[in-house]
Amino acid sequence: MRLHDPLEYWARRRPELRVATGPNGVSYGEASAVTSAWAARLGELGLRPGDRVALASANQPNAVLALLAASKAGLVTVPMNPRLRAEDYAGFVRDSGARAVLGSTSRADDLDEAVAGLDLPRVLLDGARTGWEDASTWPREATVALPAATEPIALQSYTSGTTGRPKAALLTHDGFVPVSVRWSQAGMRFEPGEVFYLPLPIMLMAGIMMVQHALWCGAAVELDEFDPQRAVAALRKPGVAGATFVPTMIHMMLDADPAGVPAPDATLRWILYGGTPVSPALVARTRDAFGARLFQSYGCTESSAMTLLTPEDHDRALDGAEHLLGSVGRAALDCEIALLDADDRPVGVGEVGEICSRGPHVFSGYAADPTRTAAALRDGWYRTGDLGTFDADGFLYLRGRKDHMIKTGGINVHPEEIEQVIAAVPGVAQVAVVGVPDERWGRRIVAAVVASPGATVDAQLVVDRCRAVLAAYKVPREVVQLDALPLNATGKVLKHVVREQLSAPVPAP
Repeated sequence: MRLHDPLEYWARRRPELRVATGPNGVSYGEASAVTSAWAARLGELGLRPGDRVALASANQPNAVLALLAASKAGLVTVPMNPRLRAEDYAGFVRDSGARAVLGSTSRADDLDEAVAGLDLPRVLLDGARTGWEDASTWPREATVALPAATEPIALQSYTSGTTGRPKAALLTHDGFVPVSVRWSQAGMRFEPGEVFYLPLPIMLMAGIMMVQHALWCGAAVELDEFDPQRAVAALRKPGVAGATFVPTMIHMMLDADPAGVPAPDATLRWILYGGTPVSPALVARTRDAFGARLFQSYGCTESSAMTLLTPEDHDRALDGAEHLLGSVGRAALDCEIALLDADDRPVGVGEVGEICSRGPHVFSGYAADPTRTAAALRDGWYRTGDLGTFDADGFLYLRGRKDHMIKTGGINVHPEEIEQVIAAVPGVAQVAVVGVPDERWGRRIVAAVVASPGATVDAQLVVDRCRAVLAAYKVPREVVQLDALPLNATGKVLKHVVREQLSAPVPAP
């Protein structure tokens, strides 16, 4: 099974359906012809099955077409986040050995800088530029037969690198199939012709997975760059059935439209979120404003969509089981999850272990990196590096990264547990808990918080809330309010930067 197979299926059955909406939208029938023509053109540029092609694009329909054309040509796409810098692109292009670069106008300057000195074809997806092929001038139908695409690897996707050098995860075409099956089985599906709203960057793994899921269902994708008011309007349009956000986006949308209610003709059924836990208040406000049921999923580049917190789980949370919103749900269909200790033995209920996953969704390894591959894939299990606990009902709770663990007074503390408490304190928009050097304790627990717009955070209230529900040694000894938390290009908090900021000595007056 290949990424472009759903496109071809719907192009035969319902060619009039839209793959992508908007002024540059395209139907399944048109997309099938265009991607075949583009695949042939990539071959004319010298690319052969198995070659890498780097792709950095803003959210636009031609990014979808480029991804599917590469699949048809048997190429391995190296997706690159459009929020990255030229030096990041240069590293990915050189490390992957990419034989061509595709991009959008918004990223062309950085891409030019990244490939300076390299003799590579450059293809612009949305305009003309000196030194670049203009995809808009390419044929819209193939004039030659394409070779059979047998390359098993679909993507060479670089991890976000919050704790070290990014790794090049190899993801197979077949690995995308179980993800779509899991989501459909749980109720996160589309009817043919419905619309999926995607304001996350399509070049992120989450974006690619959701586009692929929409294609499986014969749905259209509405690609957008996130703007709170525009997103609110999109969710109330007829035809839009599903959407995905990170919780910070949902907060911004509700702040932009505090008294909103679903439009009478709205068709939105579900919203998928991930990244951080949410509060019961946010769940209730989201359902009231948009009339949608909520899903949460936990995954990573190497092992996507491992868990689901279903709408029924959210209902239980609003009925009194609020602790469920601190979890990421239970193992998804055809996905095994185990929590293992340092000796690879399963831990008990409530005990912290490393989250390990096994199933058809797991990546094949890291490109040209047998040492890291051997460390990550052992005995059929992928070691995520994330820590977690199970409750008696099998719900998984994240307890931070192995390398984020704080050892204070000789006791291990997992910051995720503290962050979940602080996130529910009024006025707190974001929080990161780290351990800073301390002569007495080894590491001192410090909470860095960012206030919601127009609010301030009461540090004593934060401490009091923590004391009410946590053991004394887990209570932060300091609460520091920051204007913003440092984030990487995918929106993850860079805790090592927070730790460095809070560990720096205070200048003398």
